[in-house]
Amino acid sequence: MKRNLLNFALFSILFFCSGATAAETITITTYYPSPCGSYDELRARKIAIGDNYFNTSSYTWGIQVSAEADLVVEGRVGIGTASPVAKLEVKGGHGDSQIRLFSDQYSQGIGGVNTANLNLWASEPGWTWTGAGIGNNVINTSAGGLTRVNTSRGGSYCLDSRRQLCYTNFSGVKYLGIGAMFS
Repeated sequence: MKRNLLNFALFSILFFCSGATAAETITITTYYPSPCGSYDELRARKIAIGDNYFNTSSYTWGIQVSAEADLVVEGRVGIGTASPVAKLEVKGGHGDSQIRLFSDQYSQGIGGVNTANLNLWASEPGWTWTGAGIGNNVINTSAGGLTRVNTSRGGSYCLDSRRQLCYTNFSGVKYLGIGAMFS
């Protein structure tokens, strides 16, 4: 009897421990009516996509994402806002609302940073642009009273609401005399 009880206890321990080591599928069951009142959303603090993993020693997510990983969003994506009104909306303060696209292939640029950056940002405080702008490797500085312009790296090119191409640098705005035609 003691031997059977010992075998049963050993089998139970092995059976329950094996389930904790192999988690391959997560099943989410919905209940109606929902006890919390939410029927159309799933909230998570962090989500790993592809081969990302949570490193418990440093409490960070890995950045290795498989080239085959997809994230499909049908609707709107909001960063810094819970209710985006555009397909992609980034909301924040003046200095932290950048969208930055860059190549991680090259790391030997000026100061060891990548040199092929595209930065989009909100209008400067006190300056209003109703057009579109593309920075020319511009970094944050206060030269000449206009932030986001570094005199050693050029300036920014802007297409204003009058469809005029402008160049801004530490000395201000210069119209390049190039108009754009839109239909």
